[in-house]
Parts: sequence; C-alpha cells; structure tokens
Amino acid sequence: MTYTALHNHSEYSLTDSILRIEDIVAFAKAQGAEAIALTDRNNLYGALKLYKKARAAGIKPVIGCDLTIRDADGSDNQLVLLAQDHAGFIHLCELVSAAYQYDQDAQGIAVHIDRLTAEQCSGLIALSGGLSGDLARFLRRNDPAAAEARAAHWQRIFPGRYYLQIARHGEAGEAEYEELCQTLAGKLGLAAVATNLACFVNADDYDNHDIRVCISGGWQRSDAKRPHDYNRRNHLSGNDEMAERFADAPELLANSNAIAARCNLELTLGKNYLPDFPLPQGVAIETYLIEQAKSGLETRLATLFPDPATRAEKRPSYDARLDIELGVINQMGFPGYFLI
Repeated sequence: MTYTALHNHSEYSLTDSILRIEDIVAFAKAQGAEAIALTDRNNLYGALKLYKKARAAGIKPVIGCDLTIRDADGSDNQLVLLAQDHAGFIHLCELVSAAYQYDQDAQGIAVHIDRLTAEQCSGLIALSGGLSGDLARFLRRNDPAAAEARAAHWQRIFPGRYYLQIARHGEAGEAEYEELCQTLAGKLGLAAVATNLACFVNADDYDNHDIRVCISGGWQRSDAKRPHDYNRRNHLSGNDEMAERFADAPELLANSNAIAARCNLELTLGKNYLPDFPLPQGVAIETYLIEQAKSGLETRLATLFPDPATRAEKRPSYDARLDIELGVINQMGFPGYFLI
C-alpha cells in the first residue's frame, strides 16, 4: 500500500523540526512517491524551495501549512491546510499573513477562526489537526456534542474538502480520538486520512530533534516538567511502516493519495509581477506617469530657479533628460512601479 506524506515540517518550522527540504524530497524519491507535502508551522517560508526541488525530482509538490487557529474562547488549535490550486495558495498566503499582521499577540502566532470563511478557504483542503486540533480539544473536555458541531462547521467551510486527520504516534488519547472520528464520520459522512507528522529523518535523529525543541522552548532536557510533544515516531515514515501502523484501515492510507491527487498547484516562477496603480478612468498608465512626472518637474524647477528667466534658460536640459527617463521606464513596462 502506497502512502503520501501530507504532514511534514521542515527546518523552516523553527521551533520543532530539523528536516531539510532536501531530506523531504529525497525521502519521497526513495519511496517512489508521486507527491510530497510541506506543511510548516504557521509559515510558507520553504514553499517555493520545496516546489522547485520536488518538481525537479519529478514529484508533485503539495504546498500547505500547519496553521494555528485561535478559537473564540482564546484557545489555540491546529488545522492543516493544503492548496488545491493557485487560488487556494493565494488564500492560504492571506491567512498566514493575517496571523502575523493582525492576530498575533502575547499568546503567539495564530489566525482568528472568524477569518476562515467559505470564500476565504475556497481552493483549500483541510485536515482536522489530529490530537492538536479542536475536535480532540473538545474530546478532552468531555464535550463530544461540541466536537460534532465544530466538525459540521468545518464541513460547511470546506464542503467535500474536510478530512478527519488520524496519526498513530503512540500518544495518550489516540484511541479515544479515533473512536470520536469514527462516530463523526458516520454521522456527518466525513472521510478520514492517515498522516504522520515528520520533524526528522529517522528515529535515530530523535535526540538531536529533542535538543532543538528544548533550545527553542528554553527548557532543560532534564526538566521532568517540560512538555514532550514528540517521540521517535515523528520521523519520515515510509510505505511499509505506515502500512503496518494502519493495517486495520488501509483506506486511510489510500485517502492520503486521493488528497494529493486533488492538489495541483501551478506556480509561474521567474516572472516579475508589478503592482497595479489606481488610475483615473480612461487614462493610460504611461500617459499618467508622464503627466505626473512633468508636473513634479515644474514644482522642482520653481524651487531650484525662482527667477522665471533663469528657469526658462535651464529648462531644455531638464525636459530632455526627463523625456529620456520616461521613455526608458515606459518601454520596460515599469510605469506602475514608479508611480507607486
């Protein structure tokens, strides 16, 4: 049974991963994978690097983000978002930007749940976040009704694109969470998918990763009270290992491939995109730049040469130079850039 790794953090997840982009792509190549995902925590810093290296290796890149969602009660939960297409990628970029620009506070980086509207989330596939998601949080509060209501909410925001995310890391609460997912799947008609959060290459790298996490969090490794959010299973896990873990539910592995097949992001690289400058109706941007530049020159000449006679004498060289500069700018297609 083949499997697509949909939940991978790279070194760009500064607090919890030592995986390099090259490691992720090499793993996918060795597994014969058709696709590989990058879902860094609250950022897209490595997205283009993964996109280019995966494509160069003949592997489909799936670009996403393990995004922290701030609930109305102030609690933080994870939701893994994957871009299906270019529109989805833009929407994902906007959500990540909002987390940093508007919603971050002393509690940390997160995007407020109200920003995740159906329109804003079009072109995105959502995975429920596993034990780090809101469904598991409601379960820990012994409130399965709230979990069902939240799953139904996400189902409305992501119609046909919301999956119950199941990982088997050997953590406490996994069995109860899976039981909840089975109940929700039956009631709401939701599909589930197998994932494995990868933060290092193989199990032997766990100690190095644990040191990285302790440095990031400011903890001593010997501190018995520090959190232990990762274990030796948080490595890049291949087809055989995942088939063994999910021997009783191979359809969850198949769903990872189905989700990857739905993600077909195409990016145009190497092309400059200049901003659009708002123009008066019916005025060409080249003409508007010329008008504004000549108006500015008038103001400047009046400052440099208050005497009208001197100004008239000096003007020809300034006019000639301005014509040359404007000609070059408009010929190169940069009038919007210079107007802004």
